[in-house]
Amino acid sequence: MKGGRGLVILCGRVYHVYMKKYMKKFVKLGLLFSIVFLLSCAYDADATDTTAGRSCAEKPGRAQMAVSRHFEDIRDNEAKLQYFFQQMPKGGDLHNHLTGSVYAETYFDIAMREGLWLDTETFVLYGQAQSPSCVQLQPGMENEQYLRMRAIDQWSIRNFDTYDHQLPQDEFFFGTWSSFGAASYQDMAELLTKLKIRAAAEHVQYLEIMATSPRIDGDWISRHDAENEQMISLIARRDKDGFAAILSSLFADWEDDPAMQGAVTAYADIISDLHEATATVAPDVSTYYQAYASRNVKDPIRVFAQLYVGFKAAAGHENLVAVNIVQAENGIYSMRDYWGHMRMFAFLKAEYAPVRTSMHAGELHLGLVPPEQLKSHIHEAVAVAGADRIGHGVSIAFEENAPELLAQMAREGIPVEINLTSNEFILGVKDGEHPLLLYHAHGVPIVLSTDDAGILRTNLSQQFVIAALRYPELKYGDFKRFALDSIHYSFMPEEQKESELLKLNQSFTIFEESFAP
Repeated sequence: MKGGRGLVILCGRVYHVYMKKYMKKFVKLGLLFSIVFLLSCAYDADATDTTAGRSCAEKPGRAQMAVSRHFEDIRDNEAKLQYFFQQMPKGGDLHNHLTGSVYAETYFDIAMREGLWLDTETFVLYGQAQSPSCVQLQPGMENEQYLRMRAIDQWSIRNFDTYDHQLPQDEFFFGTWSSFGAASYQDMAELLTKLKIRAAAEHVQYLEIMATSPRIDGDWISRHDAENEQMISLIARRDKDGFAAILSSLFADWEDDPAMQGAVTAYADIISDLHEATATVAPDVSTYYQAYASRNVKDPIRVFAQLYVGFKAAAGHENLVAVNIVQAENGIYSMRDYWGHMRMFAFLKAEYAPVRTSMHAGELHLGLVPPEQLKSHIHEAVAVAGADRIGHGVSIAFEENAPELLAQMAREGIPVEINLTSNEFILGVKDGEHPLLLYHAHGVPIVLSTDDAGILRTNLSQQFVIAALRYPELKYGDFKRFALDSIHYSFMPEEQKESELLKLNQSFTIFEESFAP
């Protein structure tokens, strides 16, 4: 206990003075309560408080201390932790992909309802039969149960066994979207409805969702072949001035391009329609959205076009609040063009300053890529692209300027979105290999999130459970801080953020009072 010994000595001196002055029984009783109170404050500074410098009078009260003691009593029991965190207010889930967050059962139900075709060899869904091995799904079909169970295993990590799959885990994960894709865009409002109801059931009050990316017509890309080839060359040469010039030229052209402005309007309308269609579902769960570009594509001009549409749409949209970049970070084009992608973000952030950004950066680990490819991705996302939040950040320990980078993230309040189940399955990183405690030790804000809860067969409560079981250094106060920070570092408008923080604190008061003696 920090300061505990000093407090005991101080209390002893106070006890000696007052014993001489007052009646022994009275003083013994009063001082006994004083000592207990002071020592409990010293204990609480270690166990529950994550904010340095608070005085004893500002320490969490009786109810929170009761919760802290209960938490320590149950933290080795997974079932009790699941019950605890299921009931605990968790704030928001800031890192979740809509189509990856829906469970495979929902996609199978949609496919049955819409009469989609399932290839019984590859378990890929199609709108029309593509081969003799395709069957049209229909309710009540003879082998429905068998096909359902097999499809769930192919569209998620349920029952995943390395020996039964030719693909490594990361490629299996990223390949699931192409398998259930025909069902995932039938009705996005149906998918978001599932997410909002699930969030409300586990006491999550806010979702920041990566719903869909802007659609860029292939013919439009082909008309810009010359600029695309120039971008590839400039990225390869790391020509900062040349790359900035072509970004500026393209931006000016697109501002007057009816096709590009039409893409902005169409994308904004998709997000508006999605939000309006689900506005009355689980009304206590607030939702905002992130635009995103897909980076593992051979044409960097497509990435820039998606980012342009996302930034411009977000700049004038009530519910679209940020821009991200997705897909496997170790993909061939993701790695080739990462330098360029960061400068695309920097350019567009300068043009659309109010738009916030969260970036998938550092979703890498030693062995997945060579050591020299682990040195700078998080740094570039922060220092070059100006990321407001970092998604994953697993490779932080391998960054060549890691101490300075961690200090900057802590100083500037750039949180890391930790996705434990995702990092374990995709990267094989868990327990002491995971940098959660490294970030925590350096004061970097942390939020726990799900990434793709449906594919990964998890939810936000389970992410809290996993963290509690793996990292005994984290106390109840830390988990409460993770929840509060998920609202504090969200991208929702500031006036609503104040309201959501008040709502979350009220929920914690009710939760903690239930443990008070």
